[in-house]
Amino acid sequence: MPPALRGDIARAAQLARQCLAQSGTAIPLHGDLHHDNIMGQGRNWRAIDAKGVIGCRGYEVANSFGNPLGMPELTQDPAYHSALASRFSSVLDLAERRIREWAAAHMGLALCWHLESGEAGISGWDKTLPILLAGVDMAKSSD
Repeated sequence: MPPALRGDIARAAQLARQCLAQSGTAIPLHGDLHHDNIMGQGRNWRAIDAKGVIGCRGYEVANSFGNPLGMPELTQDPAYHSALASRFSSVLDLAERRIREWAAAHMGLALCWHLESGEAGISGWDKTLPILLAGVDMAKSSD
């Protein structure tokens, strides 16, 4: 693993500890919410493949920042992350910074899973994590 990536994963782990320590009231979560797990049309939408975990509502949307898979033009675009953070912040009544921290924490975890399985090159998350961390830094000064 490249040293820079090791540092980014360590920082994501630190953010995870911080988010968990300050998560507030735990609620039931889907646990794997992203575009492939939402199906339907019109007024008939449903979430599938729920993991059924308990946690902070900010974690629920964290997976969205690395999805859809195979679309680095989105998942590595800071403007995409800003749009997600802004929308999720208003809907969940959480600071954009906290949304971004959860996203970076989750990305670090997901990247570790992909590194372990040899799929990191497929997801491109090794390039997405530094962008998410930069977004956290940006949000800290303006949020």
